[in-house]
Amino acid sequence: MLIKLNQSKFCIFLILIPLIISAQSFPDSGDDVGSLIPDGYKLKDVVFGDLNANSKDDLVIVIRNNSTRKKSVAIYLHDDSEWKLETESADFFYLEQADIFVPETTKYEDFNDRVRYEEYVNLKIENAVISIYTGDGYGNWIETKFRKNKHVRYTLIGLTVGSYHRNKQTETSINYLTKKAQIKTELIGEGLEGNTDTWYKTEYSDPPYFEEFSIGKILDDWKSYEYEKISF
Repeated sequence: MLIKLNQSKFCIFLILIPLIISAQSFPDSGDDVGSLIPDGYKLKDVVFGDLNANSKDDLVIVIRNNSTRKKSVAIYLHDDSEWKLETESADFFYLEQADIFVPETTKYEDFNDRVRYEEYVNLKIENAVISIYTGDGYGNWIETKFRKNKHVRYTLIGLTVGSYHRNKQTETSINYLTKKAQIKTELIGEGLEGNTDTWYKTEYSDPPYFEEFSIGKILDDWKSYEYEKISF
């Protein structure tokens, strides 16, 4: 029997605002990282790795708009002379002047605290898979994994959503290739019992392409996924 899980227990909530389709932020090409950062933006993070098996360092880069604080992310492939834009997602991180997480209790004393706050980002390339990890520093995190599919488009293949609050760590991992999900709960502390590790089959619509992706949208969709427990 397929069920819908109550996602509220994972302690991650969203500020739901309309998704805005943005114009291209990144240049079409560049011969160094600095040339890939447009005027009015600053570098947030960059990672190098071979994405197309040509033994050259491709890269994934995250930049932030100095005025709006909105972040954009892009994939560049390197040929013999320069990096060329493969694809970008202007709405990957979904919100402007705010973080993507809202914990159970407000962590902001006032609006200025909220504007100064920004979630952190970590990038990784391994075996031609791009991992983009972001967390809020308050016990909530999200990791997404993308890989080029047979149609030569980067597609979401994995999603992990985690939270750690009051000695309880919860992590939900979804594999979009196998359509399986693992939900783990761990109680952290001496003498605490009640850890769980459960596997499910999942049903959902097709996973998004990189250029269409936003964390806010996938977490909103995630609430509607259907799960069937797997017995071992």
